[in-house]
Amino acid sequence: MRATQEGYVTDRFSRAVDQLGSDKLDVRVGGLHALWRVAEQSARDREAVISIQAAYLRTHLPWPPTGPDAPAADVPINDIAPLEARAADSQVALTGLGVLCRRREQSWVNLSASDLRRADCDGLWLPEVNLDRSCMEAAGLYHANLTQASLVSVNLRHADLKTAILRRARCALADLRGARLAETDLREADFTEADLREANLR
Repeated sequence: MRATQEGYVTDRFSRAVDQLGSDKLDVRVGGLHALWRVAEQSARDREAVISIQAAYLRTHLPWPPTGPDAPAADVPINDIAPLEARAADSQVALTGLGVLCRRREQSWVNLSASDLRRADCDGLWLPEVNLDRSCMEAAGLYHANLTQASLVSVNLRHADLKTAILRRARCALADLRGARLAETDLREADFTEADLREANLR
């Protein structure tokens, strides 16, 4: 029975990964949800799914943007749609990552140099995640857990970090102009040469 169940999980895993290469958005979203379910039901596959989700985000949302459909780097943030509207599959991958990271065993997930402008990260767990050089302008990070995350040279301009946890986070050279950091846990965080002009640190 165990062998049969493992074979079933392996088959679901393989089919879900195949779906990620589809040119149809709904098929990719379905594949990401299927991987998420596999990770929740199979602890041995959880780290692999987390790695796949992170790689999916890095390749589909590189920063600076390169794809013909991606908003250019200099487009005003108010003219950019929320991530769930402009790249629903990537928002699903990000949400799944932030949920599965609650129970991950390995440290450090690589999301460096990713275009996460106006991403919805509210309540997600992203401890020890590498977000160096990513653009998270106007992202929602309300009550997100970024303990010991690496945010070196990240763009968090106008991001909502209210009640977020940034304990021991590395925010050196980060752009936090106009960011909302009200009631945020900043204990032992490193803000060396960070730009905090007009940030709300109430």
